[in-house]
Amino acid sequence: MQEVSVDRLMKEKKIVIYDGECGFCNASVRFILNQKPSDIIRFVSHQSELGTELRNRYHVTEGVDSIIFLAGNQYYVKSKAIFLILEQTNTAWKYLNFFKFIPAIISDFCYDVIARNRHRINDYTCQILTEEEKVYFVG
Repeated sequence: MQEVSVDRLMKEKKIVIYDGECGFCNASVRFILNQKPSDIIRFVSHQSELGTELRNRYHVTEGVDSIIFLAGNQYYVKSKAIFLILEQTNTAWKYLNFFKFIPAIISDFCYDVIARNRHRINDYTCQILTEEEKVYFVG
């Protein structure tokens, strides 16, 4: 993991805040890494001090229980965050971004069904990151 200034991180990178205690969420991060994400992406655990500081700086609504994507001065949650994250990959998965035009009420409903069951879906255990993958994590 890299140590960086929060101001620099917010200015130069797009940040994914994920539930570090959730096996499905960790598997999702691994999936994104396997899709060769843009170098501009960084991952931060929701439970970390940096995750808390970033949520506070972006004024993320208290109690948001979702993946959070920070880009520029905005934050995105649920299906919108997923579409924007996939857009940053270098494989065919980035084309799922075309589904962002589905009304949020429908795509967020699908997200919520998975999110409610995420702790039961995958009992993923942490894997050792390669040196190349470690640069994607901060905090």
